[in-house]
Amino acid sequence: DALFSKGQKFSLGLIRVVYQPSTKPASALNPLQIGVGVSKRYFKKAVDRNRMKRLLRESVRLEKKPLQDCLERTGAGLDLFILYTGKEKAGFDQCRELVQTAFQKLIRKCASAPTNYEHP
Repeated sequence: DALFSKGQKFSLGLIRVVYQPSTKPASALNPLQIGVGVSKRYFKKAVDRNRMKRLLRESVRLEKKPLQDCLERTGAGLDLFILYTGKEKAGFDQCRELVQTAFQKLIRKCASAPTNYEHP
C-alpha cells in the first residue's frame, strides 16, 4: 500500500512503473524487491493475465542485473512494481524492451543518487 500511495511513478508505453526506496535495510543478497501485475479490465481471462505476468517476470529476470549492481554500489534498496497497462497482448521481445528501458531509467536515477544512501 505504501508503495502505491507514496512511491514515484512513470509510464513507458504499455507499462507503468511504481517505485520507492526500500523502507527496510538493503540486504546484500536482495536490494531489489519486484512485483508485476496485469489489469483484469483488459484481460478478462486469467490465462491471458498469467501469460503477460510470466512474460514480464522473465523480462525482469533477464534485465535486472545492471540495476542490482547499481543498487549494491550505492548501498540502497528499491521496492518496484511493474503494471502492464496495454489493452492487447504483447510479445516477449516487446515486454523485454519495455522492462530494459524502464530499468535504464531507474539506473540513471540510482547513479545520480548519493552513495551509501541510508534509509530512514
